[in-house]
Amino acid sequence: MNEQLPQKVRGQRQKFKLPIDIVKGGDTVTAGTEVDLFPDQIERIKQAAEKAKAAAQKEG
Repeated sequence: MNEQLPQKVRGQRQKFKLPIDIVKGGDTVTAGTEVDLFPDQIERIKQAAEKAKAAAQKEG
């Protein structure tokens, strides 16, 4: 009765240089810092960076 639950396949961690500052729970990681992240995390950060740039351009 020891069934394994399907695990989310995330792929290999990759080195990634952050395009923006990230603040989470009071901790800040500045842009340009190289971190090891999974591909899905990298994709979310890229999307957030694009949204931030678009918002900054709107404000002028």
